[in-house]
Amino acid sequence: MNKTINPRIRSFYHDTNEIPELAIVPEKTALLIMDMQDSNIRNMQIGMTGEDGEKHYSRWKDFYDRMTYITLPANKEILAKAREVGIKVVYAMEGNQMEGDKIIDELKPVEGEEVILRDRSSITRGTTFVDDMKAAGIDTIIVTGIATDHCVSSSVRALSDYDFNVIVVDEACSADSMESHDYELKAINICYCTVLSQMQLMEIIG
Repeated sequence: MNKTINPRIRSFYHDTNEIPELAIVPEKTALLIMDMQDSNIRNMQIGMTGEDGEKHYSRWKDFYDRMTYITLPANKEILAKAREVGIKVVYAMEGNQMEGDKIIDELKPVEGEEVILRDRSSITRGTTFVDDMKAAGIDTIIVTGIATDHCVSSSVRALSDYDFNVIVVDEACSADSMESHDYELKAINICYCTVLSQMQLMEIIG
C-alpha cells in the first residue's frame, strides 16, 4: 500500500508524510455512513424550481458534482466491500428533516443494519452508539458521508475521545466546497483520525 499522505490533506500539526500503521479486523470494525439521506442529497437537487432553483443549484454545484461523480460512488463501493467481509454497517441520519426522509436508495440499508436518528451533530450525543459499539467489541470506525466540516468532523473528534481508532475516507466525504473539505481533513488528520484514500482503505481491508 502507498503509505504517503496526500499533500492536499497533510496535517499542519503533525509534520509527517507517512500514514501510521493500520490493521482492519472486520469483526472489530464498523462502517458509519453519515447523513446520506434524501433530504440532504436528492431533495436538494430536485426540490427547487425556477429562478430560486437555478440560484440554489449554482451555489451548490461543486457539492452536487462531487456527490454524483465521487462521493456517492465511493460510498457504494465501500459499503459493498464492508458487507462482503463482514464489517458492521451503521447509518446516521439527521432527525426532523422532513416527513418520510430515508437513506438514499443507492445506499439502502439491508436487514440487520441499524439506522440511528439523532438531533445533534455528533453521533455520540443523545444516542447509544458508543455503548453499542463497545459492547459489540468494535475498536475501529470507518466514517464516510456528509458534511466533512460539520457532522462528519464532529463525530470523528468525539469518537476519538472515546478511544476508537477512526478512519475517514477522503473521496467518500463531501462538504459545500473542496476548500472546506480539504481544510477540515487537514485539521482532523492524524490528530483525531487517519484520513485514507478509497484505494488505501480497500488495500488495507484486503
